[in-house]
Parts: sequence; structure tokens; C-alpha cells
Amino acid sequence: FGEGMSIHVPADYHQWSAEDVSKYFTSKGYSQYSTLWVQHRLSGERVVLMSPTDLVTIGVKCIGDRMGIQKELRELKTHARDQDRTKVLAEHQEAYAGSAVERWFRDYCCGCFCPREPDTYTLMSSVLKIRQYHYQRFCGMKCGGCLGGIWKNNTIPLDRITDVDTVVSTKGVGMFGEAKCTVLITSAAGTDATTQLSRLEHTELFLDRDEGEHLAQEIQHQVLEYKLNLEGKHEIF
Repeated sequence: FGEGMSIHVPADYHQWSAEDVSKYFTSKGYSQYSTLWVQHRLSGERVVLMSPTDLVTIGVKCIGDRMGIQKELRELKTHARDQDRTKVLAEHQEAYAGSAVERWFRDYCCGCFCPREPDTYTLMSSVLKIRQYHYQRFCGMKCGGCLGGIWKNNTIPLDRITDVDTVVSTKGVGMFGEAKCTVLITSAAGTDATTQLSRLEHTELFLDRDEGEHLAQEIQHQVLEYKLNLEGKHEIF
């Protein structure tokens, strides 16, 4: 309906202006309402928040047209959810538990034999993904990367996170000490837990101080946003 824009469910509808919204619904057979979207400043981000009552309010009086427009809005919203599930909001790597000098010594003197495999932390719209490397043990001790290991993934749904806290500490010796941040995440476990204590899981993320404190704030914000969405405060229908 416009240069470079698809008449099917588009990937960039959230960037549309009200004029783009008008063109989209015109292409779907609703040209008689082309001025309404512009008049009411309904951009791509806003139009998916509309309710059936809102359609009546702006002047869509025909029941059949309202049902058709609602169907188009549902498809846009479904597409938005699919995009949100895969949208990466933040991504970090586990910090080294020491100073930069200690890390340099470890990487250049021991790295060839025992490569460091830091955890990765990925915050998405609905989950927090943690990828951890579990080292093999010898006589009860972790052997770095010498004996290999396996990667394990832990996915925490944001609606199960009940608390996010931070602890700042100093790693390294003397003037080479560096501030680190441990992000403490408490989440509800599965429904098969038998006691109140066992229903809580505790996860730790280890980062440099500034990164850790910022990530903790991002997690708290996204947890709130996601729970509000689940409660239906941004539902269209």
C-alpha cells in the first residue's frame, strides 16, 4: 500500500505514523475511514491498543466493519507478541572474579590450557536466559577448562521473579582491587514444590559493578512491565 510496505502483517508497524496506519487499513478495504486514523493521531504503536469501544468512539459505526478492523488489530497484536518474545533487551557476560591484572595473568599464562568460559545473561521481554558452563571435576575440584565441561541453559520467566537485589564487593588485591556486583534473583519454582521454602529459587549473576547495577534495574523494570501486560492492562480485547 506504500513504497516498501507490505499489505500483510508487517514487521515494522510499530514505527508507522498515523498516515501509514491509514494506508494499511485502506489496503484492507476500509478506505472510508482513512481520515479517522490521522484525525485521532493513531500511530502504529497506538492503534494496537484500541478496544472495540474506541472504534465506536472514533466513528466506525458499522458492526461488520468493526469486526473486520478488530480482526486486523488482533493480527497486528499477535505479531507484536511474537516479536517481543524474541526481542533482546540486554545481554552481558559474567565478570572475572578478580582485577584486570589478575585476569591478564590468568588469560595469558593459563588460558591456553584452561580457557575461561564466562556465563552469559540475556534479558528478553518475557524471560531471563542464563547460559552457564559447568566444568568437569577432578577429586572434587573444578578444573577450569582443562577437562572440558558442558553448557547448561536456565530460562527464568519474568512473571516468576519475586525479588531482585544487588551486593557490591571488591575483588583483587590493594590498588588493583575492582568493584563487582552480584545480582541476586529470587524466583518462584514450579507448582510441584512441596514446601514454601522449596518454591523459591535463588540465582546469582556476577558482573562489574556498573553493569550489574544497571542490569538489576533493567530486570526490575521489565518484570513490572511484563506482569502488567499479563494482568491485561495493555490488552486490546
